[in-house]
Amino acid sequence: MKRLLLPCLLIFVLLSGCASLQAKREVIDNTLYSSSNPKIQVKVSPEFKYLGEIKDTGDRQADSSTRMLTHRAKWYVFVVSDASKVNRAVSIRIERTETYYVSDLFSYVKSSYERGTCELGGRNFQYCSRLIYPGMNSPVTRFVSDQGYVLPRSVLSKSYKKVYGAKGNILVDITYLEVPPISGYVCNSWAPNSTLTHSQREYIEQFKRNSETSFKILKSSY
Repeated sequence: MKRLLLPCLLIFVLLSGCASLQAKREVIDNTLYSSSNPKIQVKVSPEFKYLGEIKDTGDRQADSSTRMLTHRAKWYVFVVSDASKVNRAVSIRIERTETYYVSDLFSYVKSSYERGTCELGGRNFQYCSRLIYPGMNSPVTRFVSDQGYVLPRSVLSKSYKKVYGAKGNILVDITYLEVPPISGYVCNSWAPNSTLTHSQREYIEQFKRNSETSFKILKSSY
């Protein structure tokens, strides 16, 4: 009996340890709770409606290499809409890769309104604001469209990113989107490298402030 007891205890401990490694993530009252990898709580402003969760797994080419790496990601999507038209949105993405993320998380961005670092939830995040063109290749765009919402051709975007994990292979990306007043303008006239009018610059500054109040990190740790 004693000989059987020790192996049983070892199996129980191993199973318990494996279960504890599984990160539990859920949204309650517009707050995303992630139990681990990383342990983080992100509260989105109550004016946003939570649409749901997206899961995506895919292969991408590694930087400076021909090797394909598997990425596993989950998005949590929130919107403010006027009927079926999305005016503002917040997406929270937690992604894991096989190797590690580069130090400059926005190295792929050619032009932006601003880039830098800031502190959120006691941790340093990199941020970047720019104009983007939502495409159906994006899991978030497809998901929002499938929910019956209409997305504009171009939006202002401000993303906050941080790498977590001892291996540097977990990425948290919180992105705020807002539709600019494009009436009387074309999308390209809002591009960072175009000649912006005084009213456009004022709007972009307000957009940046709006991004800062759209969410708050309540807890963040490795």
